[in-house]
Amino acid sequence: MTEKTPCFWVPQDVIFFLGTEGLIAFNVFTRSHVEFDAVGLIDFLKTPKQIAEIESFIQNQSIGRGVRDVTWFSSEAGLLTDPSNLCRNPKTQWLSQASEIVQLLQNRWILISNEKGYRARFGVKQNIFDNQHFGNFHQQLGHQLRIVKRENPDHWWARQKYKDGKEELQDNLYKFIQYSFYQKHFKPENVCGKKILDVGCGTGFYSRHLARQGASVTGIDPNPEYIERAQSVAGNLGANFQVIDIAAGDSLKVLPSDAFDFIIFQDALMFYFVPYGNKKLNTRKTVLTELKRALKFGGILMVMEPHGIFWLQPWLGGMENPFTILTEYAFKTYGVTPTLSQLSEAFEEAGLKIKRIHEPPVSDQAKSFEPRGYAISRQFPQWWVFELVK
Repeated sequence: MTEKTPCFWVPQDVIFFLGTEGLIAFNVFTRSHVEFDAVGLIDFLKTPKQIAEIESFIQNQSIGRGVRDVTWFSSEAGLLTDPSNLCRNPKTQWLSQASEIVQLLQNRWILISNEKGYRARFGVKQNIFDNQHFGNFHQQLGHQLRIVKRENPDHWWARQKYKDGKEELQDNLYKFIQYSFYQKHFKPENVCGKKILDVGCGTGFYSRHLARQGASVTGIDPNPEYIERAQSVAGNLGANFQVIDIAAGDSLKVLPSDAFDFIIFQDALMFYFVPYGNKKLNTRKTVLTELKRALKFGGILMVMEPHGIFWLQPWLGGMENPFTILTEYAFKTYGVTPTLSQLSEAFEEAGLKIKRIHEPPVSDQAKSFEPRGYAISRQFPQWWVFELVK
């Protein structure tokens, strides 16, 4: 008995939109793209044409150049860069052989032949070498850095955020949204003379900003290399730094009670919902409860996190009217951020109340350095910030 020849089809997960030289097929769940040469039809229709002209053109069109791969793991360039995985200025070769085209379309999940097998791939990876599951964003980034690029994720994290020397932010959305929020929110009149705890301070960039405004700052981070760097550049600023493994055991119990006017906890709480790697973490209740204990009555615990709706959503459309596509929210297979209700529940469990929620805007300065990032962030915030009180 001979095997049945498989049939291939385009799954309903695929949409089409205009590319640089043709039509892009985009699988919105696998975040993979293939460009089809539209045989000049798109260029032909850039100016108004009568129906008869259009029909005649289509009847006489040639085969065209074929198909090319326009996918790359774009978050490799940084956590706040275009997450679409679309190469917007491709140099890849056009494929014209039918067998090559079909293989590419399968590899990029534009064509499938087994619906059940395809759907089964949407799940977490069991290990870094698991090729049977797509995995979430953390896992895909880890695979890209460790296996494909052979790069230490800690070094990559610092490089994608800071310029050489780690004392100045890159000209990206960290600078134009996150730091812009700090500059507007933490001014001398707000923090001078205050005691501030910077949780997960990294190399101390934001701790130093707070200290320059007159605050007395304590920065803590589990990475000894980051803390050593933070100490070395702090100089005579009112900032000190400690290595504390925030994720482990009773480590936060060393913090004094009722000691801080502000506690800053940024870009880290999501790991207590979807862990990065295999490290066992404290529960989010434990972490938040300990931070609440260290907070003065009347003080503010500020949790700043990548936006649970819009961060990692694809940047699509033009500069004037950008848009995105939401493929998941309540139940995530790719995303790694908690929902608003999950955050609210975690805060309530720890005895914290939400005083205010910010969605920091992008500064106009971004327009010159990150025009697409500026356009998308004006419409779709990339962070949200929760002011919490006891």
